[in-house]
Amino acid sequence: MENVVAIEGASQAEELVLEPDICNFSSITEHVHDQESIDIVWWSNAVFLPLIALLGLACNLLNIAILTSNRGARRIPIWTLLLALAVCDCLFLVFAVLDVTPLSIPSLSLSPTFNHFYSHVVLYIRTLASTFYKSSVLIVVAFNVERYICVLHPLKSHSVCTGKTSRLAIYACFIISLFCSVQWPLAYDVKKCYDSSSQEYFYAVLLTDNPTLK
Repeated sequence: MENVVAIEGASQAEELVLEPDICNFSSITEHVHDQESIDIVWWSNAVFLPLIALLGLACNLLNIAILTSNRGARRIPIWTLLLALAVCDCLFLVFAVLDVTPLSIPSLSLSPTFNHFYSHVVLYIRTLASTFYKSSVLIVVAFNVERYICVLHPLKSHSVCTGKTSRLAIYACFIISLFCSVQWPLAYDVKKCYDSSSQEYFYAVLLTDNPTLK
């Protein structure tokens, strides 16, 4: 039986097409009764990941509180880098949990309303998570470059390692990270699929049919 698929376009109009096996998830669902695998995924994604994220958020929020409340710390040239690093880490943890955890909770993943909503926002959540993750890495690189200049070229550090330079480095890190993460909404499409086994429609995020973006 051919699957009926509705492709969500930029115009928000749905084009019904007949294409066999475009939403074939038999390779995924054939192990649906493997309770051990389900339990492992649930414990790792729905329990341990949020706990690790909460711990990371607590530490980074404490770091932000110290950096913003201590006036003496603001005089340090790397203050801006440290604050931006803590903020990016917090945002990455939030969007990483939003990206991974919901699909590991059966009451959410099996809800048609949630499936419709989540499938249309998950690519943007993943883009933001990837952007802030890469920004954190690049800010650490900028921090190490600043330390290198201060240690090996102390006379030049006063003119090179300034607050303005740090802000420019942060802007550059964010722009580069966003550019390297924008592939998610471009290379993937949200498609409405018909599951012949359950005889229900559901939305799925699949690789785009555009050969240029594959």
